[in-house]
Amino acid sequence: MLLVWDENAWQDYLWWQAQDRRVLKRINLLLADIQRQYRLTYLFIAHDLSVVEYLSDRVGVMYLGKMAELASSEDLYAEPLHPYTKALLAAVPELGVAPPPLQGEPASPLSVPSGCAFHPRCPLAIPTCSEVELDVPLERLHVGAGALPDGDIRRVACIRAREL
Repeated sequence: MLLVWDENAWQDYLWWQAQDRRVLKRINLLLADIQRQYRLTYLFIAHDLSVVEYLSDRVGVMYLGKMAELASSEDLYAEPLHPYTKALLAAVPELGVAPPPLQGEPASPLSVPSGCAFHPRCPLAIPTCSEVELDVPLERLHVGAGALPDGDIRRVACIRAREL
């Protein structure tokens, strides 16, 4: 059975996260117990990767409706490969640390740039990035420490992924 949590369903959860870490830990344990007991699959739709980390085995990061990176939670958080994933993780608030700003303005979903949609804001973009769009299947990379349960390997939609 699949349980989908969208951004609105997260509002109460995020409020608890801000209030008390002990309560958050209890909620996480309860959700994990329910998941095991009823053999559930959770699909979280969120912009805050710090919340997703605790409850996910596998994480997919999307940019403008396209998959940018798919990896085990362990691999994605230990070593993000797509520049957008790196930017999202760098934006997770830390006390006294300002996240590094991304250059440019976010693209409009009504006028997606050619090639890789993230290239206008990507600090690693090269001219080819505006011409080539990687589509499914994404670039296949090594199996990391956190190999996905079904034996799948890590995937990233970036032509520079092997260089990073």
